[in-house]
Amino acid sequence: MPYDTSILPKWAQEHIHNLELERNGAMRQLKEFNDGQTEAPISQLVTVPKKGGGTDSMRRYVQGHNLSVSWEGVELDLWLAEDGVRITFGSKDRRLSGGAALFPQSGNAILIREVEYDR
Repeated sequence: MPYDTSILPKWAQEHIHNLELERNGAMRQLKEFNDGQTEAPISQLVTVPKKGGGTDSMRRYVQGHNLSVSWEGVELDLWLAEDGVRITFGSKDRRLSGGAALFPQSGNAILIREVEYDR
């Protein structure tokens, strides 16, 4: 929803106009970058701003056949192989007495998190 900037001082109107031009240019460059990507088997869903406000989702492709994720003490590696998808996981800090464990969730989802075992 556009705001009426005519009641603002001239310098403020110009500043807002320049910010809008800068934002529109940045959004155009992001769209061109994303549209120019080559599709790949591995992708990431990212949130991007919409022109009229709010957000939208966009897929960003990762070129290659492997991916590593490090989060909350867990290391996860994913490889695309001819016979399927291989996943390995473990504790980020291999010195801990624990490791990482799978916890089933609803549907086809699992949670992988770092755990420490009593010895």
